[in-house]
Amino acid sequence: MNAHELAWKWEAHLPLVTDLAKQASLIRRLTAKLAKPEGYEGLKKVERDLDKLAATSCPDAELQAATQQLVAEVRAWLDLEWDRRRLAVGQELIAAFDDAGIPLEERGGALYRFPLTIHLDPRTDSASLLHAGEVANEKRIPLATQRVFAAWDATRAQLARNQTDPDLMVGLLEAAYNEQLAVEAKPAGARVRLPDLHFRAFVHRQTAAVRKDPRKGRVKPYPRYQFAWDLGLLLAQDEPVTTRSGLRIELIEASESASRSAATSLLVEHQDGRVVSYGALRIL
Repeated sequence: MNAHELAWKWEAHLPLVTDLAKQASLIRRLTAKLAKPEGYEGLKKVERDLDKLAATSCPDAELQAATQQLVAEVRAWLDLEWDRRRLAVGQELIAAFDDAGIPLEERGGALYRFPLTIHLDPRTDSASLLHAGEVANEKRIPLATQRVFAAWDATRAQLARNQTDPDLMVGLLEAAYNEQLAVEAKPAGARVRLPDLHFRAFVHRQTAAVRKDPRKGRVKPYPRYQFAWDLGLLLAQDEPVTTRSGLRIELIEASESASRSAATSLLVEHQDGRVVSYGALRIL
């Protein structure tokens, strides 16, 4: 066997040795990080290295199986650590809200205080605020107690500041309803889908300047969560909601299948905290 043949054999063996060295390096790094997984950055580094290790292969089948078993065990531990971090931040938030005289309620892994649900996501180190199932915060909220509290307070105030007066809302719904009936060629009193009415209401809220030149900077937003808030405010009236001519505005609950899609339903949160999925509206 000559030198060229020997070199070829070593070169063929090199990828296996390289993969093994790469795997060993990742395991060493993981070992060091697992010894001190402090905070969000520490856990994310462990998660990134786990992903890399899971993607590597080892020429030795027994060693490969043992490595993958360790990867699975560390992932299970990591899931528990993420959950522990979520619970810890949640307890801090509960204490902060209590100090402000605003007790929070725990609902299915999230925190709630009318009109907003607080979802904590330790994997992205952020929180989100939802009203009636719709994300109501426009900017990222860092997973820090005071930042989440401030965002909740500001978003709650924004909902109230941008709300539509119930009398104006009645007129808005009536105009949107009549337009949608005409578009769908339906008779008076027929049902129309609530998401379609939301779009019509959005158009009606625009200024004359926007209708003339609908540039992005001029358009007045009317997100689903604000529409849901306005409907909840309207439904809070003691008497049935009626138009100026005395016709009754009726919201119709969505069927189970319709409630699964944002195109066919809209969640509305009532003042007592009930959240109802409505699919259609009609005026009788």
